[in-house]
Amino acid sequence: MKSILLGLLLLGINIHSAKPVDKPALIAQAHVHGPGCGFFPANKLRIPIRPTGQMNELQFKHVLQVVAQVYEPIFRQNGRPKLALFPRWTDDTVNAYAFICNDPKLIGTANYPPECARMQTSPGVFTPISVVSMFGGLARHPLMTQEGLVLVACHEIGHHLAGYPRYGNNAQWAATEGQSDYFATAKCARKIFKAIGNNALWAQRAAVTFEVRNACVNNFGVNSEAAGICMRSAMAGLALARTLGSLKGDPKGINFPNVDKTVVTSTFEGHPAAQCRLDTYVAGAVCRVSETKDFSPTDPRTGACGVGKAAETTGMRPRCWYRPPTPMGS
Repeated sequence: MKSILLGLLLLGINIHSAKPVDKPALIAQAHVHGPGCGFFPANKLRIPIRPTGQMNELQFKHVLQVVAQVYEPIFRQNGRPKLALFPRWTDDTVNAYAFICNDPKLIGTANYPPECARMQTSPGVFTPISVVSMFGGLARHPLMTQEGLVLVACHEIGHHLAGYPRYGNNAQWAATEGQSDYFATAKCARKIFKAIGNNALWAQRAAVTFEVRNACVNNFGVNSEAAGICMRSAMAGLALARTLGSLKGDPKGINFPNVDKTVVTSTFEGHPAAQCRLDTYVAGAVCRVSETKDFSPTDPRTGACGVGKAAETTGMRPRCWYRPPTPMGS
C-alpha cells in the first residue's frame, strides 16, 4: 500500500477553485448553520466527473487516506474531537470545508451538515467530531495537483489545529485563513510529505522554479529530504494561488518574485489575495522552525519564524495579511 501511495503522489498534478467569505460560520456548532471554513471564497463553480481531469478517483482517495492516517493520532494527542475526513469524489463543488460537529439534536435538520451523522458511534451514543470535507470538483480542476490536494487538506486541518491568530481571537475555533495557509506548509505538509518519502528525488525530477529551489537549498541543504519537502510545498502553493487568480483573469502574474507589498494595519481574518496566499505558502515552506513545534492558540511567536530569532527571520508570516502584536512598552 505504501508503495502505491508513494507512486501516486510522485506523479504530481494541479488544483483550482473559487469562493469569498471573511467570517466563517461555525457550521457545526450548536444552533449555528452556514458554509463552514472554506478553502476558497464562496463560488458557484462546478466540475462534474469527466475523463479529462488530471486526477482520478483512486489518486484523490489515496492522497486523502495518507493525510488521515498521519493526522488522526495528532488530533487525539491534542485533545481535539476525532478527525473525520470525507473524500467526496462525486460532489462537483470546487472547494473544501472544515467545521466541528457537536450537537446531535441538530442531525437531520435543515442546513445541518450531513457529515455530522458520523457523530453517532453506537445507538444513542454521540461524540463530537472535527470534520474536513474534500470535494471532487476541486480535484478535477485543470490546475489541481496531488501536492496541491495535500495543501488544501492541510489548510482545512489548520482551521482546527493551526492556533493563533484565530477568528475573533477565539481560543478554540477557528484559525484564520492566513494562519491556516501558514500552517499548511510550515507544519502539516511537512508531516505528510515526510510520511510519503522520496522528496529529494521528487525535487530532482520536478519543474521547480529557480527562486524556490535556491531558497529551499539555502535553508535546508542540497539534495536533502527537507529541501525536497520545501520545494514540493512551495510549488503546490503556486498551483493553488494561480487557481484563485484564474477566477479574476490570467493567473500567470501570480509568481514567486511578485511579492504582495500590502501592509495591513490589523490582521486580516478572511481569504487573502492570491499572491498574498502564495507568499504565505512560501514563508511556511522556508521557515526553519521544526514541524514538531506546534503553533500556540494564544502566542504568535510559538512555533513560528519571527523577528528576534536570528536564523528564523526567513519565513515570517507575510504582512499582506498579518499584523504582529505591538511589543509591550512600545
